[in-house]
Amino acid sequence: MDQFHHLFSSNRTPHMPRDTIDRYFKTKEEGDTPCHVIVCCNGCFWKINILNQDDDTLKTSDELFNMLQFVKDNSSDECSGCVSKLSTSHRDVWTTNRDELLRVSAANMRHLKDVESSILFMSLVPKNGGSNHQKLMTDALQDESWFVWQDKSVSITVYEDAQVMVQGDHSNIDAIVLLQVGDYAASRVRKELWHPQKTGSDQHFEFPERLIFELNEPLRHAISQADVDFYKSKQLYRARPVHFFGYGNDLCRTARLYTDTVVQLALQLAFLKTHGSFGPIYETASTRKYFHGRTETVRGCTQQFVRFAKALTDEKKTEKEDLKKLFDSAMNAHNQLMADCMDGRGFDRHLLGLKQTLTIMNKGCGPKRAIPNFLKDDTWKRTGGDGNFLLSTSFIGYMDNEQPGTIGYVAAMRPDGYGCFYRIGKNRISVAVSDWAGSRSNIDAFCGNILWALDALSPFLTPAQKL
Repeated sequence: MDQFHHLFSSNRTPHMPRDTIDRYFKTKEEGDTPCHVIVCCNGCFWKINILNQDDDTLKTSDELFNMLQFVKDNSSDECSGCVSKLSTSHRDVWTTNRDELLRVSAANMRHLKDVESSILFMSLVPKNGGSNHQKLMTDALQDESWFVWQDKSVSITVYEDAQVMVQGDHSNIDAIVLLQVGDYAASRVRKELWHPQKTGSDQHFEFPERLIFELNEPLRHAISQADVDFYKSKQLYRARPVHFFGYGNDLCRTARLYTDTVVQLALQLAFLKTHGSFGPIYETASTRKYFHGRTETVRGCTQQFVRFAKALTDEKKTEKEDLKKLFDSAMNAHNQLMADCMDGRGFDRHLLGLKQTLTIMNKGCGPKRAIPNFLKDDTWKRTGGDGNFLLSTSFIGYMDNEQPGTIGYVAAMRPDGYGCFYRIGKNRISVAVSDWAGSRSNIDAFCGNILWALDALSPFLTPAQKL
């Protein structure tokens, strides 16, 4: 619950040598909190207050509609010089350019403060999103360079055909927080379709404030260069949706199995079938039992899974009863690891903390302490250490009434690996898969093998398994 406090009005502000996360949201007891959003339309920035100043009540839907209509009607095409493009640059480059923005004028300083403290950043874009799920997933990460202020904790892109994309800063909050909010909003929309009542030029509404940044020649050049670099980088990433309708949570519950664990085994089987080798896999374990707890790493490539996978894919057929025992053993091993990690008995976060502590201590004037040899050994990295997991995975929630709901993803940890982020329905499983182009990863083959692996596990989903 603590992370919901960080969801809105947060910003990752670029600095040297490292960024800071600045959070401006406050509860009523804590003091004044930002009550404005930033809307970008055709590259023009507008500040919209969503609360009434007199009594802090939310503006009506009609008022907000009229304000957005005003923004749309009064935004000329200034996309080519949009300042948000600067936030797509390398963080060090963006730091330098942000400092230049601040130096140029006091107005820029006020506008940056408005953007960075805003509840969220939203773009109204002059084109349709379409209905192609694969294209929508790709565009959600990188469509046009001006659509997203990359520092904001929440950035929403709204297309003319009402397709909505959301980007969130994962360093600020865990993904499940943003996904739950997205599901809630989507659920409300499905239950009641709002139609504007009081619209038109004769209706009263508070005029949005236009934010005009002052740019000099170096900043204009930096915006152009950021645009070029953005379109180069967007070619590096790929994303695919995978929808499996063979079974879901209902069958697994009948078999007294965790569907999440079944999916984990399937993802590893898909990697094995695609590349002929086992890959180190990361699964998110929530440490929400702890104050300010976030996550720990479940290293799911267990000896028990390896034995099961080898028996399942071996040309020499293993007896079905023996395969079932190996499957049960792999399931139990994974479940135990998950339980241990949720109880704080994982080791990846502890080792990261110790390594970072040693690094900071060694920068001081005291005696230097060597990094332990095993953290420098190649085996540590080949098993996933230091962010080298070939499979980066996370369960991102159950579906509501079989609606896919919000499905999100991040880029794969490694250029030759995959990101796999999945939702579970009563009778279906949906996976968002990401990878990097131009490497040994093969996203099309891997996605096809996910379907094969889930199907291959279906004979083992019997009531014999006990949790």
